[in-house]
Amino acid sequence: MSDPLCFTIAGCTLELRPEGGLEVPPPPAAFSAFRDATDGERMTLHLAAGEPPQPKGECLFASLPVWSLHRAGNGMLFEMLAHHPPRRRSLFVARRRGLRRLWFQGADRDPFAGPALELLFVLHLAEHGGLLLHGCGFARGGRGLLFLGESGAGKSTIARLLAQEGAGEIVSDDRVILRRDGRGGFLLYGTPWHGEARFAARGGVPLAAAFLLRHGREHRKIPLSRPAAVSGLLQCSFAPLWDRGAMAETLRRFDELAGRVPFFALEFLPDRGVLELLAEAPRR
Repeated sequence: MSDPLCFTIAGCTLELRPEGGLEVPPPPAAFSAFRDATDGERMTLHLAAGEPPQPKGECLFASLPVWSLHRAGNGMLFEMLAHHPPRRRSLFVARRRGLRRLWFQGADRDPFAGPALELLFVLHLAEHGGLLLHGCGFARGGRGLLFLGESGAGKSTIARLLAQEGAGEIVSDDRVILRRDGRGGFLLYGTPWHGEARFAARGGVPLAAAFLLRHGREHRKIPLSRPAAVSGLLQCSFAPLWDRGAMAETLRRFDELAGRVPFFALEFLPDRGVLELLAEAPRR
């Protein structure tokens, strides 16, 4: 039987606990920066082979072909990768911070493959005031910059350009987490779920400014209104769309963030000229 594995991401320790002699493969290299346990928030994810005993009920949401969400007993059940039988798996999460178990139905029993861990964090962050976003995060001099964008917007390009400058740390080039800092601001964290440029670091720096990435014909930084910033956040978020109450709270969090941090549209070309624009102190 594999020993439990612990990873701390955005201040929350996730413990993976295999059951029934299940062997867990080594984690991907990107998880190495997160490999430890800390005091504070904690989640335990049990890992088992077989079918979940909870009966699958009404479908609440679907992001096919990758996953679908269903009612199941006293909780919810995410069915994942059904279109790829060797990797088929189901994540059961009981209501009110209860049991979490990932069931493997296929021969591939790698918990790091597929969306299970990210979905688990979406649920956790919705309950604990955080946000998981499509974004590149950059930390320098004790302050963080966030570059939001969907696939193809240029997150990995910005990450590579900033890395070439060598004056800071890329905490992620694809998925970042924001959490309140307890003083009215937000902290920017990296995650192990990287993009093409493969940057992954812990982060945890105060967020100074956010940029919505756009391809352009020149380098331009355009201040965004609060509603436009909220719209950009929604477009680039991993939000609990299946839960009306959680979505209402998520939108309030977006509005709070847009009121606290300067937001800009960043139109840019894929060259180092954009770095001069970013060197200017952000102001509304």
